[in-house]
Amino acid sequence: MEREWDQGKAVANQCTRGGSSREAGTVLGDPFAITFEGPAHSEGAHRFLTSGVPRMNRLLVASHIEQDGPVRIVSAGEATGHERRIYEDG
Repeated sequence: MEREWDQGKAVANQCTRGGSSREAGTVLGDPFAITFEGPAHSEGAHRFLTSGVPRMNRLLVASHIEQDGPVRIVSAGEATGHERRIYEDG
């Protein structure tokens, strides 16, 4: 699965949420990942949230847009306690 992200936003996101866009892309490869529809945004695109464990072995939540072509990573961050329970309960 091909992935892309805005490099400028990726740097800002890593500083505020603690997850890199590159790392978030590997969340989508977690066989136990849980994906659900995210909140509506003005872009008109359907946004999804995926909780999973990337190669760095910590639980992240990645926000992404599925479109024609590569999946667009919007943001990523460490899972909250609530998000962790959802992931662990499967």
